[in-house]
Amino acid sequence: DDELFALIVSTLDHANRFVREIGFFTLGCASAALGESLAGKAGDVVPWLARGLSDNWSQVRFAGSVATRQFLETATAIRQQYFALLVPPMCLNRYYVAEGVRVYSQETWRRVMGSDGPSLVAQHIDAVVEFYTAQAEADNHAVREAACLCIAELAQKVDHEAVRPHVHRLLETLQVAFRDDSWPVRDAACGACARFAAAYPDVAADAYDELMSRWMMHVSDNIPSVRANAAAALGLAVEAFGERALLDLDNLIARELPRAFDQPAESHRYGALSNDTRFGVAQKRARDNDPHLHSGQVQYSCGSLAPKMRSGKAASEAARAGEGGCMACHFQRDSEPWEHSDGAIHALAELAARAPEKAAAHLPLLAKVAAIDSFAHHASLWETVWTRVPDIARALGARAFKRYLEDLLGPLLNAAEHEHALARHAALRCFDAIERLIGPNILRGRLQAHQLTRWENARHGGSGARALHDHSRALAATEIASRDVPVF
Repeated sequence: DDELFALIVSTLDHANRFVREIGFFTLGCASAALGESLAGKAGDVVPWLARGLSDNWSQVRFAGSVATRQFLETATAIRQQYFALLVPPMCLNRYYVAEGVRVYSQETWRRVMGSDGPSLVAQHIDAVVEFYTAQAEADNHAVREAACLCIAELAQKVDHEAVRPHVHRLLETLQVAFRDDSWPVRDAACGACARFAAAYPDVAADAYDELMSRWMMHVSDNIPSVRANAAAALGLAVEAFGERALLDLDNLIARELPRAFDQPAESHRYGALSNDTRFGVAQKRARDNDPHLHSGQVQYSCGSLAPKMRSGKAASEAARAGEGGCMACHFQRDSEPWEHSDGAIHALAELAARAPEKAAAHLPLLAKVAAIDSFAHHASLWETVWTRVPDIARALGARAFKRYLEDLLGPLLNAAEHEHALARHAALRCFDAIERLIGPNILRGRLQAHQLTRWENARHGGSGARALHDHSRALAATEIASRDVPVF
């Protein structure tokens, strides 16, 4: 019925997100009820489905995902001709930050695409790249993050020859996202650039200086996960670019690892932040009755930081206009000296996996850094040290690592007795890893009598500590994914 269809369509473009949400649920029900008889209207329905899959409101995006699944599962005979419109947003929603949308989209992809996902993406690669690059500049930071994760997936899972004509454009998009106000977007762009460098080293070589400077900058970021992922990206860069990147990584570690010695006793947590704000009482009164600020604006999901956080493109334009520093990131404080050392430890573990003999030269300095306890956040640094030392030890091998064990045992015991739970249990897990690597008898032989007593006391502490340590060991034995990794 044309009148009913026009009524449903009118709700899909409504300013009220609740109306849009109900509209997409209604469209999905109509698709399921009409089945193949909907073919005559499919050309009008599919663009609205694609729009629903990209709505700023997560609830509407979820309703659009439901409607899309119902359409694709009922219109099986005609659905392939509309994949160019639907595949790109369906792909992106598999990484969307809202869990309901993400999980539902992953299940839809499995049910509709089966094992043909990579080949379908390769078949529609032009539309996919166009959509991803546009979404990487979206106002919503969660969409920009998902776009960067999807671009990384192209380098890993899709036919390389299909993607190759678009590599330059995708790398340029990721380099812009590297300057985003939102650290999850920068983090996703960091990893995506590394995957493209590993997959297409010949193309990425043209951007070597820019990429290496960004990775090195992020190794000392104030966000712990960004530091770790940037170090992993540098490891992939060594595999992609060879000796040149290896030398740069080695120099980075030598320069950044001792920075913790310069750390003052108290961190300047808010020292780099401006005291100006547009959220004070005076500013609020001035803005409350300004109609230009409260009408005709894009609407976002509840809790979204999108209106306050600029994309990488906007940040770059602001930097060129003189608004801000080299990164033009209004939500980033300067890194503390100990955070530079923390990132260098992650980088050292990556270096050890690729060039163990070069990494071994840094272990005496690592032992000295691990002994520092003169600043407030030293336990956080200790946690990183003893989390990564097992990786370094395994990369060097038992024979080479034993040469440096004596220097590390003192700081390791200090951490194993520390009141900071994460640092303490990282140290206990490190003891377990070393014991498995070199053998319990050899490890005990390296410990002096008083050190052996301290170790036994730390290992067999109170019941709560023992339970937490046992739980930590169980986690260490099991690979735990940090977030859902979609089937493709």
